[in-house]
Amino acid sequence: MSQLPSSQTVVSRRAVLKRGAVASAISIAGLSASSGAAAAQRCNIVVPDDYGTIQDAVNGANNGDTICIRQGTYDEDVTVNKAVTLRGRNSPNGNNPAALDGQIEITQDGEGASVRRLHISPSETFLGGTFPDPAGVLVKASDVVIENTVIEDFNADLSNGEGNFTLHGVQVFGAGVSDVTVRNNVIRGFKSDGDATTWPNYGGIAGVKAQAGVENVTIEENEITDHHSIGWVWGVVLTSSDSDSGVPTDITVEKNHISGLNDSSVYDVFASANDGRDAAPYPGSAFGIDAHADASEATVRQNNLLAPNGVESKDGDGTLVAECNWWDDRSGPTHDDNPDGEGIWALERGSATVDYTPWLIAPAPSNACVGGKGGGIGNGVGNSANQ
Repeated sequence: MSQLPSSQTVVSRRAVLKRGAVASAISIAGLSASSGAAAAQRCNIVVPDDYGTIQDAVNGANNGDTICIRQGTYDEDVTVNKAVTLRGRNSPNGNNPAALDGQIEITQDGEGASVRRLHISPSETFLGGTFPDPAGVLVKASDVVIENTVIEDFNADLSNGEGNFTLHGVQVFGAGVSDVTVRNNVIRGFKSDGDATTWPNYGGIAGVKAQAGVENVTIEENEITDHHSIGWVWGVVLTSSDSDSGVPTDITVEKNHISGLNDSSVYDVFASANDGRDAAPYPGSAFGIDAHADASEATVRQNNLLAPNGVESKDGDGTLVAECNWWDDRSGPTHDDNPDGEGIWALERGSATVDYTPWLIAPAPSNACVGGKGGGIGNGVGNSANQ
């Protein structure tokens, strides 16, 4: 994987709020695997040899089949309603990927499906009023794996005032959906434009979202970077839904590298009051607990949290456990209860609390989870909402 861009700074309540210049230590093994290794995988169906489109291949497949997709661009949206594997033959990060100019939806009947080694990048600019919310992969089934895939360059323009939405890399949605793994993917380069002065003429971006009553979702070893919106940006977020009363449970967020989210390089997120945190465009958050989600259901550890807000919690009832993460500084996160902290913000809304001690004193993955222990640097639980 190529090295991330060099460090840049944006203005904050402190002198600077560092984005971080750490090269990702996450090994995206599937993105560097040789095409020969991929070709050795068993293929029941090959696109375009057996079927001219990916959707026709899915329609003709049986449960358990592997659909191998040769290099080329496939201009289609794909609905997966069977337990099949979609697998690109070449590296999705190379010059000759199996490229989807569209989106993938895995329906409830697609339990057991997987998506591997694809490059997903729609050429369409999504306009206000688009429904449902765009997603590289929308998962509505259990026992699903999204792995070794590149999802990039989604674009939206909501200035027409027809309604807002969120652009998603991967969206895991719905009551009864369980045992979903999102691993070793690159999700990058999303942009959502609009008018931040008028609601609903702006929307947001979520690299990975676990929404409504989903259970046992693992989000690990992904690189989520370079997302910018005139509204909001989450790297990984847990949230509820108006159409489902449930909230995400048993969510693991581990060994991800999250950086460059609404960091003022595109939109001036620090132009308004309170360092810009309470008016659009909002500074990005690497991990978030959004509306009505339960912070106690998330485990966030061994991540590089290099957005303006490392974590942001809106849950006033539960504590978000975000121990053993790298906050871009050995002194730990910026937080009222960590006065010596020079790193990324740990942001708490209302009466929310974040447990960030101990923290890593070197980039993840690392065994150096000793920050805040015995040195009088932060007690690890506090409330910075009244800044």
